[in-house]
Amino acid sequence: SDPDAEGLRVIYGGADDQELVTSTWTHVQYHNQRPSFIDEIKIALPPSQSPSLHILCSFYHLKCDVQVKKKGEGAKVATLVARCPIQIFCDGRTPQDGPAASALYFSLEPSYLSPANTKSPLFDGGKENFCYSFHLHSSVHVQEEVLESAFALQSKNQPEDLMTTLEVLVDVSPHEIVPFLFPTLNMLMGVIVGSPKYYLKLQAFDTFINTVDAVFKHYHSKCLLESYATYGFKKPPPSSAALSTSSSSSSPATGSEVGKELSYHLSEIWIKYLAIDNKQVTARHCWLLFSLLSNSIAFEVEEKRALGVVPRPSLPQEVIDNFQKLLVYYGEFVNKSIRQCALVELSSYVSLQIAFWLRDLLSITHRGQVF
Repeated sequence: SDPDAEGLRVIYGGADDQELVTSTWTHVQYHNQRPSFIDEIKIALPPSQSPSLHILCSFYHLKCDVQVKKKGEGAKVATLVARCPIQIFCDGRTPQDGPAASALYFSLEPSYLSPANTKSPLFDGGKENFCYSFHLHSSVHVQEEVLESAFALQSKNQPEDLMTTLEVLVDVSPHEIVPFLFPTLNMLMGVIVGSPKYYLKLQAFDTFINTVDAVFKHYHSKCLLESYATYGFKKPPPSSAALSTSSSSSSPATGSEVGKELSYHLSEIWIKYLAIDNKQVTARHCWLLFSLLSNSIAFEVEEKRALGVVPRPSLPQEVIDNFQKLLVYYGEFVNKSIRQCALVELSSYVSLQIAFWLRDLLSITHRGQVF
């Protein structure tokens, strides 16, 4: 904890710097009684993190005397005025996010990170004069106790404890869930597919939809959710409740079947959920559910092709039946909205998402089934 030691190379540099640097500068107006810092500094948190990780801000007074500059290297142009260590983690594990303020120090002792630090002299009586703001973009480090508990409970298959955890997740604020959004949604999808308990599957779907809706409303954008559908989604492992289907006359004879896992369980619980809860929220985010259905089928198709299965795979009749029920429901939703002149924009959006979904299915599965 030497205040004069070189920092980590995690700060994004300017146009004339390297991509990552150990320090950066900003300035205030000359002789300003209430200085204002307007620069935004971007930092990439290192993979190995500890509660002592911090940002060290140093304040200098620059002499603007022309005679001082003419004296050359021996002249002291910058004079250290104060320093301020800013802890990145507010409670030792959760990164700060939002406005904050800290007191300044005239100088820092080697033990300045210790909570019992009393040797470093405070500036202006210890008033929190330095105001700043954090904006947390994303993180891949699982540091939230609630989520860690959920991941552990899923693997141990403890239904009652998992039910409690799912209920708690609904109340987690969006800015807390965002750093762990991808693993959380994958965990919920694993419960929907793998749990033998119907009420757990329904609760997991409800938590999934409400989490997606909260993140969407918080950021007024679906970019993060699109990233999950494209890059973050991982197909859950096969469950003990796998769908066993027999050959049907409506299924083509060539190619092997796909969609026995996620496509079946997700569409099945989606239909059940539509009968009991908020239909508008589900309609607003139907694009994500349709994308997950298509992506899961695409993953299975690639696996079949890797095994040498060339023809387009078919879908089990149970999956086709569920897809038809979804289309019937949303078709009626659209028609009713148009007749009543209500939710016209949402119903048009749903129609468009259905068209995109059917287009995706046409490209990856047997086209006769889709038609």
